[in-house]
This record gives sequence, structure tokens and C-alpha cells, in this order.
Amino acid sequence: MKIGYLQIGSSEHGVCRYGNLLAREAQKRKNLNVTEVNITLKRDWKHNRAILTDAAKQLSAADVVHFQYSLGNNKNLWGQSWLKLYSLWVFVSHCSSPLVVTLHDIYPLPSFSTEAFNFINRWFQPTVSTTTEKNAVASSVASTLKKIKLSNPISKLFATLRRISGANLEAFTLRWLLSRVELVFVCSEVEAQRLKAIVNNNKTRIVPIYVEERSITIDRQKARELLRLDKNQKIITLLGFIHPRKGHQLIVEAMSKLPADVIAIFAGSTSPDPYSQAYLEQLFRLAKASGVECRLRVTGYLSEEELELYLLATDLAVCPFQNLSASASLSTWISVARPILAFDLPQIAEYNKLEPGAIKTFSPYTSDALVDAIANFLNANHDEIEPAVDRLRTKLSVTTIFDRLLTYYDNFAKKYELLELSTNL
Repeated sequence: MKIGYLQIGSSEHGVCRYGNLLAREAQKRKNLNVTEVNITLKRDWKHNRAILTDAAKQLSAADVVHFQYSLGNNKNLWGQSWLKLYSLWVFVSHCSSPLVVTLHDIYPLPSFSTEAFNFINRWFQPTVSTTTEKNAVASSVASTLKKIKLSNPISKLFATLRRISGANLEAFTLRWLLSRVELVFVCSEVEAQRLKAIVNNNKTRIVPIYVEERSITIDRQKARELLRLDKNQKIITLLGFIHPRKGHQLIVEAMSKLPADVIAIFAGSTSPDPYSQAYLEQLFRLAKASGVECRLRVTGYLSEEELELYLLATDLAVCPFQNLSASASLSTWISVARPILAFDLPQIAEYNKLEPGAIKTFSPYTSDALVDAIANFLNANHDEIEPAVDRLRTKLSVTTIFDRLLTYYDNFAKKYELLELSTNL
């Protein structure tokens, strides 16, 4: 089988990294012929059109092409606003292979008017046959968007679309994308339900986010020594971008109620927007006012080697997410089989259904409930490797998850081949 992977964005971006590791696993399989194309888009639509067209042509010999799309973290992947929709249209319209997509960061979005969708959709049909015609469609859309005449009903619609919120445009883009691909992969049942609320289709398949393999050569004490952490301290760590949804503030609020030997580490950096930096400064003010500033460490961006040291040095991974799509940071913790404590969300229940008791939970969403759960854990004796998490790691290994994807690839490729054969008879 020939499988194509389109990788968009920096290799440091979590969504791009997800696709890269899938391709790496595919390349290990002797019976697969893998083509991988890596590109980075700019704000220049002409540049993007050229590299996307070339990528689509390179991938058009594949039996199936797999790419990634994020609803909530797309700025450095497909772009923003109409440029994102245009970039998707260029790639889809030039790639003749069947397409499948994994959706990431699925949060509730507004529905989009079917009437408006059908009208705008015809501008982005991928069935235009020649390059000249495709460019003419793109120029027509761009020209219409620039020259608004409110007396014209069509122009009114475009004027409305220019004024709608980003969430509405995201909903439209997603609906258009799902109408063009053959299969849609999501990482959790919750995401599948959220997607169904936006567009009801029978293409969705649930494939849990994989857990990558790590070669661990040192223990917790050695990791602490390298990080200059006291071997007698109790380390709790929250991994990932610093964002209000992740629950950093709840940990700061809990610290003053925990013993003085408990140290909290925020292993990650802020997003590159002013709001996130302001949020971090707010956290430091709260920590200072609570007298726990000296017990809080913020690492900033970590290399893969540094990240692994902090994972190994941790006694308890704390994941007090208020809301969740699918969590790469949870998968990272599972990859080292560390004990994990999370707020009792439906996605956490999905993990515990797969391996009962693997992830400890707290509820309600209060600092007192979090303090009690942390204290109960730290007061008991635990091995460095949590057995239930270790079993979960095996069930979600990248090899196991890729096998599941490969079954979908194979079934679809055979079905598509039969359809092509019957069409040619």
C-alpha cells in the first residue's frame, strides 16, 4: 500500500509532531510505501498556493493521503481566517488521492446556516478541471470579498461572512473540509460528539491519541540531580502551554494548603500572545500574595531532553484541566508511566474505561478537593512506575494505534479500488 502524509508547520508544533511520528511508524513497516511531504505556510497566498499545489501533486500517487487539522491551534499550521480555507481548497483541489484527516483541539463551535454553506461551498468546489479555471475561481472569490456592494444580495452575504466571528468561520471551514475527505479521525468519544453537533456525518472514526516510546536510562533521583532539585522534596508538575483552561491557577491556590516540602513545576511556556503572558504574571502575583512564590518553578520552553528530565523527576503529574479536547500532555505522562491526577472529566473516564484506575481523579473543581487528592497521594508509598499507567501505555503505544489506523487505511483503499474498478467496467 502507498500512504502519503502531508505535514504542515514547524516540527515543534504538537499537531505537526503527531503526524511526523505516525509517518515514522509507517516507515518501519516493510509492506508500506510511504511518501512524506513537509511544508510551512506563510501569510503570502501565492507562495502557499505554489507549495501546496506541489505537495498535492507529490502525494497524488498514494492510495490514501493523511493530514492533520486543528480547530483551536491552527495559526501556525493552515493559517487563519479566509487564508486557511483557501489553503485547504488549494490542496484538496490538486490532490487526486483519497484524503483522510485527523482533527485536533475540537471544542464546541456554533452551527452554520445550511443555505449560506451551500452558497459559499460552490466557490470552493475541487472539481474545476484546469489550472486557469481554478485561478479564476480564486480571483473571483477574492474580488467579490474586496468589492462589497450592499444592494446586491450575494454581496450582502459576503459582507456578512466578513463580519462573522472567527468561530463561525471555523465552523464553515470545518464543514466544508469534512465534505471533501473520505474519513475523519478524532481522538475521543467527547470529540466525536462535539463534531456531530457541528456536522452529522458517518465518516468519523475514534482512534485514541498514541503514546510514543521512550528509552529511559536514568531514575528519578538522577533526574533531580541533573535539574538541581532537592531529592527530599515532593514534586508535582503541570505539563504544557500555560493557559487558563489548563488549571495553573488552581494549583497556585492549592499550594498554600500543602506541606512546605511540596514544589510545583509548570513545565512549559506561555503562548506567544500578550494575554498568555499577562496570565503568567497574574499567577506570579497570586503566588507571591499566598507566600508560595519560592515553591513555584516555571521552566519555559523545554527541549526533548529537558522535558524528559522533568517527567522523570516528578512524583505526581497534575492535570487540573477545566475543559479538554484530547491531551498530548496526558499521553506524554503515560509514556513514562508516572502517577497522574486529573479533574474528573469525561475524557479521563475514557482512559479509565480502557484501563480501570489508571488515572486518579478529583472533584469538585476546587482547590480544597485538589489539595485533598494530592495529600492522599503523597502520604502513601508509590513506585516510580505506576502499574496501571504502565498497562495503559502498552494499550496506547504508537505501534498499537498505528495498527488501528492501518486497518482503516487498508479497508478504505480496498473499497476505493473496487469502486474505481466498477466505474471503469
